[in-house]
Amino acid sequence: MRNHKEIRYLINPYNGLYAVFKKVDESQKRKSNDLVKIGEGAYIEGAIDPIVFLVVGETTRSDHLGLNGYSRDTTPLLSSRKDILSFKNAWACGTSTAESLPCMFSHLSREDFFDRRENYENLLDVLKKAGLNVLWVDNQSGCKGVCARIPTENQEIIKGDINCRDDGCFDAAVLKSLQRKIESLPKLGKAKGTVVLVHQMGSHGPAYYKRSSPDRKTYFPECDSSALQTCSRDQVVNAYDNSIRETDYFISKAIDWIKETYPDLPTAMMYVSDHGESLGENNIYLHGLPYSLAPDAQKRIPWIVWFSNSFSRENFEQESCVDMVDVNTKISHDNYFHSILGLLNVRSNLYDSKYDIFQSCRIKSNYKSAS
Repeated sequence: MRNHKEIRYLINPYNGLYAVFKKVDESQKRKSNDLVKIGEGAYIEGAIDPIVFLVVGETTRSDHLGLNGYSRDTTPLLSSRKDILSFKNAWACGTSTAESLPCMFSHLSREDFFDRRENYENLLDVLKKAGLNVLWVDNQSGCKGVCARIPTENQEIIKGDINCRDDGCFDAAVLKSLQRKIESLPKLGKAKGTVVLVHQMGSHGPAYYKRSSPDRKTYFPECDSSALQTCSRDQVVNAYDNSIRETDYFISKAIDWIKETYPDLPTAMMYVSDHGESLGENNIYLHGLPYSLAPDAQKRIPWIVWFSNSFSRENFEQESCVDMVDVNTKISHDNYFHSILGLLNVRSNLYDSKYDIFQSCRIKSNYKSAS
């Protein structure tokens, strides 16, 4: 849709409403461009020095993961793991990257975020103020302002790498240079750990066929065009599901890479997609419909978490938090800010334990809000 905006009007039955809602949305400008600071005085107690990887997924819908009950085995590697949590009832803040990214990193709920009259700093600012090293690695088209005040690196095209092409790289290429990027972060005395955010290419459409390596494609025939209207729906779904297989490969390999690279450190990985995608249901494709009109396919997202044994020992009442969390509980991007603060033991008066999805298994003496 972003490459061919005319598709909105060709294949969305709500095209007339789209223009109306877009106009209303654009008219609700913030009253000031001034940035309101948040998280002043945030700090960390303890010295566990974790490395936490936050993967920002792209255009992934929950119900196309075999791990979450999809009829196709689109996640063979993740499904075989016994060390992950996959939340099956998670919901996005918006139906586009431009909406969801600023919202999911905000301290505000979805409702308050879109009603706000101020521009606020975000989660990454708070983590930085608490003394953590924070790095954003982008294999996408940008962070929509979320990473504006932290170190940011774009994924370079690595010549000769099987995971790169002339027009970009598959997400697996990120792992090749990630350790070097982490080691280049400033060794500040106040640093209490490192947070690395990877904004993946994921299932970025409409050219789904470009999002999976030929060696990992499974479903054929696939739509090999950005003009989805020239393909059958089955071909579109095949191309999309191949991109999910690629994400399965990336997440599982990322976990293995973390374990091998940092075996003695407390580490964790959280994957959360920005929004979902319509794949022809009711003749709706892509995403970006107004939230109240958008089908669940555009709003329901995967949310996958892995903890190393040492991270679990430092943070949870029992070493395996996996056994203590209800993965069918309804959660949303509203939970993201508070869950990350909790995992990193960041003390701040912004933290609200009722939005922390791991609060039930956390060592109670480890966390309390700053006054």
